[in-house]
Amino acid sequence: MRSNFSFAPGGRHAACVRTRGAESVFEVWGFDSGVARLLRQEPAPHRGAQAQPLADGRVLLFPNSPEQHELVLLDPEGGRRVLKRVHAIAGYLLPHPTSSALGVLVARESACQSAIWRVTDAGAELVLRLPGWVSGGVWLDPRLELLGANLTTGQGRCDGVLVDLGRRRWRTILSLSPESRDSIVACHPGSGLLVIETNAGGHHRLGWARLDGANAVRFPELLDEDGLRHRALAIDPPGKRVLVQRQRGAVTTLHVYTPQDDQLRQLAIPTGVTRGRAHWSTAAIRVPFSSPTKPTTLLTITSCEETSYLPDDGTGGEWVDAELVRLSAAAGGVEAIVYGRDWLRSDRLVLALHGGPLSAWRMQFEPLFQALASAGVAVVAPNYRGSTGYGHEHLSPVLDSWGGPDLDDVVAIGADLGSLRADLPRPMVLGVSYGAFLSLLAASAAPKLWSACVALAPLLSGARLHSASAPWVGHRAMRLGALSGIDDQLGARDVLRLCPEISVPLLLMHGTDDDVIPVGQSRELRDRLLETGRADLTYKEVPGNHHEVVTGVSAVVRNTVARFCRTWGRP
Repeated sequence: MRSNFSFAPGGRHAACVRTRGAESVFEVWGFDSGVARLLRQEPAPHRGAQAQPLADGRVLLFPNSPEQHELVLLDPEGGRRVLKRVHAIAGYLLPHPTSSALGVLVARESACQSAIWRVTDAGAELVLRLPGWVSGGVWLDPRLELLGANLTTGQGRCDGVLVDLGRRRWRTILSLSPESRDSIVACHPGSGLLVIETNAGGHHRLGWARLDGANAVRFPELLDEDGLRHRALAIDPPGKRVLVQRQRGAVTTLHVYTPQDDQLRQLAIPTGVTRGRAHWSTAAIRVPFSSPTKPTTLLTITSCEETSYLPDDGTGGEWVDAELVRLSAAAGGVEAIVYGRDWLRSDRLVLALHGGPLSAWRMQFEPLFQALASAGVAVVAPNYRGSTGYGHEHLSPVLDSWGGPDLDDVVAIGADLGSLRADLPRPMVLGVSYGAFLSLLAASAAPKLWSACVALAPLLSGARLHSASAPWVGHRAMRLGALSGIDDQLGARDVLRLCPEISVPLLLMHGTDDDVIPVGQSRELRDRLLETGRADLTYKEVPGNHHEVVTGVSAVVRNTVARFCRTWGRP
């Protein structure tokens, strides 16, 4: 699988990390001939590492790992030179398309401090430190001395900031209200076109302005459709048009927005999901893309809107396709992604619950779902209330109500599937992260609906997560209503309190290095279940972080879950 795409200035080269099993390599691709050509491969420490290709064919490498901090420069002949060893828990590289520098390194030294380094042939020079978590980064001037970035500080507040690399100063330039999250997302220094994101006004909006201050920030109605998320991915070479991604349900679409005429035109691309930053050159648009049968790759869209991909990443296999269906839930129909040709009649059916709470299943490649489908287990992945991509009315009920309306939908879907499959075994319920919390609640609140339960990296309750997790996780959980209670017949949504009601085989898995939901949450649940005399509990701790477990990147997780579901909870 490929991840972490980046582009050289001018777009002649792209780089990514390709992971196969436990091994990762950097790939560098060239597009000089109009056809993607693999130029080189280098070992990568892990899938989170980054390669930044340069215009002259050299490549900057950053491991992006707390254990390894070397910033490395590779030349086209294979030479390797360490430019700097820096302290960071995370970081990323930005291109600098001039002869005065190779790039900029943003090093996140802690949750409350980030450092900006200017990278040159001579090494890396510290420019300044900022009091918070820096993200993004676009150039605001033709000389490439002014960097627009985003600074998140205490309580999750985010402002757009200007970093003056020459004067070693920074200041806030985008803050629409004391409570809003405001970000600089794209800029064309030549034309002065600036694109921003904000949640000022209560929902996400995409707006644009001019660097010279000729007009105030404008928020076009075309980019504010019923609370659907719009993201700016790139600006065209003349600086007149913006490539916009629109999230509509489980799929994304790409559009070209022209600020001067306030026009929006949709591009013809395959059904799936675009992700990450794009590059727009005179020859083509290139953007990371994934679909149920296509692991993340690079999609190329020519000026004639012809599309192509990078050659296969070598993972192989005949992937099972998916389709979109509508299911009956507690408050009406919801969209779901299903895997399996005759999924409703499959004797083994999994109802899969996504993380979040504000997240959703997408029409993208899912290693875990592919493993289940290959084992003969059909998958139904619904986007119940609280899922993003369906407007504010669908999303908002779960804010301050974790395990409320979303749990009602899950139980209603499970009951409906059971009635439609009355002559077949009951469905299994599987959840990841926040969805694992929901799956445990569903197995506790309605145990007769399910034949088995799988929980991957669950939290036990909003309050328990808030008190046990890292500060940045706790702040986000609090903003989303983790500490709010629900007063109804079921009572407090605390898995430790409700778990004695679970009466089906249970698989519980957690990563030992989980940096989002501490593994202690699963250990507490395991101990509580053993106290009740549970004999049908399968508990496994596996090496890996939160992402590796909940996405199914870990082969151990995929194989264990597929075997458990295939054998009806008897691994």
